[in-house]
Amino acid sequence: MKAAVLQGTKQLEVMDWTYRSPVAGEVIIKVKSCGICGTDQHIYHGHPGSAEVHPPIVLGHELAGVVVEVGAEVSTLQKGDRVSIDPNIYCGTCEYCRSNRAHLCNHLQAVGVTRDGGMGEFCVVPAANCYKIPDAMTFEEAALVEPLGCVLHGFKKVRFSPLSRVLIIGGGFIGQLFLQLVKNQKVQSITVIEPAENKRELLYQLGADEVVHPENASNLEVDVVIECVGRGESMELAVQSAAKGGQVLLFGVAAPETVI
Repeated sequence: MKAAVLQGTKQLEVMDWTYRSPVAGEVIIKVKSCGICGTDQHIYHGHPGSAEVHPPIVLGHELAGVVVEVGAEVSTLQKGDRVSIDPNIYCGTCEYCRSNRAHLCNHLQAVGVTRDGGMGEFCVVPAANCYKIPDAMTFEEAALVEPLGCVLHGFKKVRFSPLSRVLIIGGGFIGQLFLQLVKNQKVQSITVIEPAENKRELLYQLGADEVVHPENASNLEVDVVIECVGRGESMELAVQSAAKGGQVLLFGVAAPETVI
């Protein structure tokens, strides 16, 4: 198959790549859509925190496709099933998995991070990580299930009321997902901080009451702040912008050495 293979830091090559046969409990997916996450960019640039990635490897953990081969002991899927993939593979036996804290799994694997992912024509994944999607859902939409799931996890940790003044720092894709979820809460106001002029119109269409350039983002006082950038200065701004008793959700993934 053809795949975009990470050979090393800033070394990505489209080349012929061999995928293995599925073992018991696995299936082969013909990839129809694969997103490019900020994590993929961090891995590509060799940023700190990417040590668990061992090139050569096929990146891509936001993917959807069609089941084309089913391994032994798989009874929940068959050829032709349209699926979206949960990339996180937990061992299920360590102390964290057994205490309902699987996100801290001692033996965590991830499709597109520790094992080949969706930036190829085919991808081998555990059947347990496949979720069937309805015919009405496009593969592009299905590939977005993973980032949306992450956003929903953070969103559920914040409390809103009709009087909430909300600030979203970062108007990229993740910020846009948060914006739509917050808008649905019918809060008092939503301000988005975003430097890119070409995103302003879309942010207003998605529900922002005000879009502010970071240079003008001073003296803000809001009830809920959702930080979607992952930089020291944006996290510091998030804390400074919270009113007394406000809530701050630091959703952006910062480099390990970041200090605020």
